[in-house]
Amino acid sequence: MAKTKLGILDGFNGKLGTVVGYERMNKELMRAYVKDVRNPRTEEQQAVRAKFGLLGKVCRTMLPALRLGMTAAGTARQMTACNLFMKKNWDAVSGATAAEVAVSYADLTLSTGQLPMPGFGAADFEEELTVKVPFAANSDVPGADANDEVYLFVYQPDTNGGVLSAPVLRSTQTASVTVPASWSGMRVHVYGFAMGSAYGMNGKPSESTYVGSGIIG
Repeated sequence: MAKTKLGILDGFNGKLGTVVGYERMNKELMRAYVKDVRNPRTEEQQAVRAKFGLLGKVCRTMLPALRLGMTAAGTARQMTACNLFMKKNWDAVSGATAAEVAVSYADLTLSTGQLPMPGFGAADFEEELTVKVPFAANSDVPGADANDEVYLFVYQPDTNGGVLSAPVLRSTQTASVTVPASWSGMRVHVYGFAMGSAYGMNGKPSESTYVGSGIIG
């Protein structure tokens, strides 16, 4: 509470509404009152910050794929591709404390849309520094086209590295991607999605598929 010295028109000490009165060098001064804003560091709040930071780091690495698979849906929601990725994948990150925060890579979505997705098979890691994935073209499904482009994205969590494959036609029925030599012996996670080419679906993505994980040879 503020205390006046000689009345309402004179100086005062303490808080009065949104103003604080104080004396310095024999002068009566006033300043705006600033609330004591704290930054609590409870385990729960630290876990949320860690969750946000980890998902944001993954998002930045996956951005080449997200620009294809998330941009259209993000624009419709007035969001960036990365913001939409964070929103859709928030529940794929768990952990009650910051130290326990981890991503369930199998639950991540890299692309969202109405284009029929190819029927991805199991990833093959037998060839050195290469990931190959067969897929059923499904070109006879309404909305799909043999000339749709199919992509793979390979993510390596230890280095937070990622590689987007060159596109192949849906009719090709197999896709592959070469990864950095430094990934040899490391586990990677593989995702697949398609981008439309036919009238009405041109440039529109499919939902992404988690193809699986394996060790790079």
